[in-house]
Amino acid sequence: MKNLFLAITFFLICNSNYSQENKKALKTSEEIYLMIKNNEYLKLYEKLEDNVKSKVTLDYVRDLVNSLNKTLKNELINFENFKTQIITPLGQESDFDYIIYRFPLNQKDYFETSFILKNDYSKIFSTNIIRIDRMPDVQVIYGAEGQQIPKVGDVITEKDSQTDFIRSIKYRDFNNLIIIDFNDKQEKIRESKFPLNNLKFKSITEFYANGKISLNASYDNGIVIGQFQKFYENGNIKESGNYIKDIEKDGTWNYYDSNGIITKTELFEKGVLIK
Repeated sequence: MKNLFLAITFFLICNSNYSQENKKALKTSEEIYLMIKNNEYLKLYEKLEDNVKSKVTLDYVRDLVNSLNKTLKNELINFENFKTQIITPLGQESDFDYIIYRFPLNQKDYFETSFILKNDYSKIFSTNIIRIDRMPDVQVIYGAEGQQIPKVGDVITEKDSQTDFIRSIKYRDFNNLIIIDFNDKQEKIRESKFPLNNLKFKSITEFYANGKISLNASYDNGIVIGQFQKFYENGNIKESGNYIKDIEKDGTWNYYDSNGIITKTELFEKGVLIK
């Protein structure tokens, strides 16, 4: 009898915790869905887990939200109707384990969000709208595959329709499309380079207002890969390392103070911290 009582108590505690986690996940999922419907990419960016936010750009989130928004057909979602799947990327329990929540949009398609298991479900690891038969008129753009490519020697200037400020200029050499973006003060904030034979790949350099470089990175179909560098506003290096597929750190990563002195070194092997 005592063992039965303990078993029932344990079940109720676990079920209560599970229900609370579900409630948090469903609330956050509904918020994310509304952000996508309203094209609020800045809000969605702030809802990303910090370790995801540090690896994607605002441009990537804006393009993702715009793409997902275009696939919606005013479908209503019953957020009480869902399925879950736990993913363990490393094959065993770790801080990288996450859970996917899937919400049907119709008989085939679904909206999904994912959360890191060890966290509080207030921020997401990812989101997507899965179309089993994606509409043919929807084009998902993660690079420059939708851009107008100028001829060699030509420059395309895009301006704000209300202020006439320059938003970007585009030009090309024989191998690359180059896009330079400007802010409202007409300061250069980003320079992106796309190989003409693979417009889904880009290398970017971002700048502080004082003209110093803030970031050097490369993205393949929207995912950071290869050499990665961040800088302080005074121009000194802040961190450097290498990403391989699936946003995994690999090899030696160095971290510096504002004077350029190494404060920490980490060694990774395919996303796993070795030392």
